[in-house]
Amino acid sequence: MGQGWREKDGGKWKIVHYHVSQLLPDVEGAEALIARYHKAVEERDAVATLACLGDTYVQAGRTLQGFPGDPSRWQGAVLDAAAIAARVDNFSDPDATYANPLEFIHTSVDEKSGVVVTRETGSFTSGEQSGEWEGVTNVWWVVKADGAWQIAGSLHHVQD
Repeated sequence: MGQGWREKDGGKWKIVHYHVSQLLPDVEGAEALIARYHKAVEERDAVATLACLGDTYVQAGRTLQGFPGDPSRWQGAVLDAAAIAARVDNFSDPDATYANPLEFIHTSVDEKSGVVVTRETGSFTSGEQSGEWEGVTNVWWVVKADGAWQIAGSLHHVQD
């Protein structure tokens, strides 16, 4: 809705100024959250990683070995704060590595929630485990809680 100023001129009301401001969704804020999360994981900063996530985080997707076209073979988990903290405890391994540059493909948010779609290429090592991926598409669900964006869930390796 817009607002205007009117003045009476020659016995008639005339609009002398009209202003319309459309509230734009906080696309930059949502994308900054995803970038901050990736940086925190890369730097093995468990506190910063947890700060990006909501109290409950839903994660699903294909394994690195993939199962294209068969979502029934995908893996998923619902993680509460304790489970998330246990996962990021692995960050204390000084030999662990993680690199994952990302490209933002699409972001759609409103005042309370939205999705961010990324294309990612990266690798990790942790103990005896390692893996790499190239050009995978991930979907991130974000919600705004107490005025700040948080990651509520993600769907990984949607498309290579």
